[in-house]
Amino acid sequence: LKWFAQFNQAREYKLVIIGDGDLRDSLLALCAQLRLSTYNAWTDESLDPQKEIYFLGFQENPFNFLSQCTAFILPSSWEGFPMVLGEAMACGIPVIAADCPTGPREMLTNESEEHVNTPYLAEYGVLLPILNELSFKIWSDQVCGLLTNKNKMMHYSIKSAERAEAFSQTNNSQHLTTLINSVLK
Repeated sequence: LKWFAQFNQAREYKLVIIGDGDLRDSLLALCAQLRLSTYNAWTDESLDPQKEIYFLGFQENPFNFLSQCTAFILPSSWEGFPMVLGEAMACGIPVIAADCPTGPREMLTNESEEHVNTPYLAEYGVLLPILNELSFKIWSDQVCGLLTNKNKMMHYSIKSAERAEAFSQTNNSQHLTTLINSVLK
């Protein structure tokens, strides 16, 4: 949120956050502190297209929202296998993610380089250093660079959907069958 407040000063972007959890109240308080205009699903307030940030709460079907996104940004410092990243990729959304210890790197590239300190334009999305105040400019430059480059957006949209197929149930069933057959021989 601190990064978005700085990033969005000269731009007209919207941030949509789907889900709910223990951090809800502190995130809403931080939005108020940062003077970010915020909609949240836990009030009777009407949805207003003039807001900067939309907290939509838990959604039974996030694909309705993901499919409308211009880009998907995952600033997590820790992930396992980030299901939401795979869901965004399945929708063909260009992805920018923090190169945290596990998860995004394995999904966005087949390479096993060390984690990045500078932007890495991976085959299936963009990997950036962990988001903190020292990396705000890197994140801003890369997000703005992606959002304003139609060719790069199209490239990563295609590659994102292509990569999501590697994690499909059909593909994983085939791999599992092959693995089991090799063990049984």
